[in-house]
Amino acid sequence: MEPDRVLVRYGEIGLKSPGIRRHFENLLLKHIKVFLARKEIPYSKIIRERGRFFIPTSQPQKVAETASRVFGIVSSSPVWTVSANLEKIVALAGSLTPQLLCDGQKFAVRARRLKIHKFSSPEVATQVGAKIIEAANTTNQLVHVDLDNPDVEIHVEVRQKSAFIFTQIIKGPGGLPYGSQGVVLGLHSGGLDSPVAEWLMMKRGAKVIPLYFDAAAPVEKQFVDRAIKSAEILAEWMPEQNIELRIIPFYEILRRLQMPKYRKLTCILCKRMMYRIGAMVAAQEKARALVTGETLGQVASQTLTNLAILDSVVTVPIFRPLIGMDKTETMTLARRIGTYQVTSQDVGECFAVPSQPSIATTLADVHEAESQLPIEEMVLIAINNIKRVAVA
Repeated sequence: MEPDRVLVRYGEIGLKSPGIRRHFENLLLKHIKVFLARKEIPYSKIIRERGRFFIPTSQPQKVAETASRVFGIVSSSPVWTVSANLEKIVALAGSLTPQLLCDGQKFAVRARRLKIHKFSSPEVATQVGAKIIEAANTTNQLVHVDLDNPDVEIHVEVRQKSAFIFTQIIKGPGGLPYGSQGVVLGLHSGGLDSPVAEWLMMKRGAKVIPLYFDAAAPVEKQFVDRAIKSAEILAEWMPEQNIELRIIPFYEILRRLQMPKYRKLTCILCKRMMYRIGAMVAAQEKARALVTGETLGQVASQTLTNLAILDSVVTVPIFRPLIGMDKTETMTLARRIGTYQVTSQDVGECFAVPSQPSIATTLADVHEAESQLPIEEMVLIAINNIKRVAVA
């Protein structure tokens, strides 16, 4: 007997005021429908209850896995449904025993219920556990209870009129519904860090528009190819259509930033130019902030002194979600997101990185170097030559 529906849970949205919570729930419903339609997964309807959605479907595993990719969703589970009657709950658990457990396995029953029923959660757990052992014995299976270290956890959730039995909990990203907190512009390098930073902003409810600075030589297509592929993976998490990666031609700009007298400052000058251009694109796209994959102390341009100098070049806020994370944490998250395999590919190094980059420059030195360049002209040329590539 297959599960007949999917239980979908959300988290912090339930802490919001009633009006905000309804607004966020409506966004979640919309986004779940978009994801299911994108994969052409059949379902009959989505039932809303406080803190829960229920989706009757003939493909519960696919629905649960798909719903668990929606920002704002904490987890999902394929479930068997029965009326909120203790005898019927116990009977269903007994009939499911051959599917839930194998011979020799340890199990635990985790029960929870709304406080409107005469029976208690411990009663549910005790009676369901006893019935499972009885049902296993009829087929000569030896199973026993182990609450501390079970092989299988059998969950029973009893709500108003229905109860649900399940063993699988598929973790979702949590956070807030995508787009509920406005728009940000992601400086999308295509490397390991920036897609993770963008994903974390998406988790906090921001719509992310990715912007890539193509600083590779014209014959070096591997850099832009990696950026496009990683943007395509990120787009799979976005509940919208017609997603585009903006691409700024940056090779000639970066060549001009390699001034012999200020060679140690090349990375700082490069980042400040990116921020200037990014701020202008953000204004055009009505984005309220820039997002980067920078973290503290990872490379020379990311010392506390240099980050402050980078920030001073624009007035738009700059968000750095990875600022307190180490590389291992970022890699773990990239694997979960799905970008790790693409972004960890070795496509070579940036040609402009100096052999001894400055780790503690001064704003005066940076201003002196920038005074040698037609900054405004360079920015306008870049903006006027922006390209768009569809990634979804």
